[in-house]
Formats: sequence, C-alpha cells, structure tokens
Amino acid sequence: MKLSKEQIKEIKELTHYNNHTLARLEIARALRSNTHIKFYQAIDNLHSIYGHLPRELSILRDKMEPKFVDLLRNRLENFKEVYGAL
Repeated sequence: MKLSKEQIKEIKELTHYNNHTLARLEIARALRSNTHIKFYQAIDNLHSIYGHLPRELSILRDKMEPKFVDLLRNRLENFKEVYGAL
C-alpha cells in the first residue's frame, strides 16, 4: 500500500503545527489498524480534555512508536516518504 501525495501533505501539515498525535492517527486510519486508531484517538481525547498533552501521555505515545514504525515499515511501499513527513 502507498499513501497518496495528498495524504503525505496532510501529515506534514499536522506535524508542522505540532499535532503529532493526529498525524499518526491519520496514518493509522489509512492503514486500518484498529489498535493504533484506538490508541491515538484515546491520546487525542485526553489531550483535548487537558487542553495540552501531559508529559505522561507524551511518554506513553513514545512507547508505542516502535510498534507503529514497524507497522509502517511492513505495510507501506513509501515508508521513507511517510516517516519523513512525521
């Protein structure tokens, strides 16, 4: 599977505006990875409740990163381009 140029542009924009969780959520949705969708939605919901991303949530999100990167590497033909957008 490949993400489109438009999808990659959206990911770059989200990252540019420091919205790393939503960038990852968009990729998870594109890959239909329910585990990652639920995880990043939960992080985003808590971020909204607090009005910022608490340090503990940032640490938790970072713990998921290796598994998320493995998913991208295994499922995306254009992994380097997508990961570079993050």
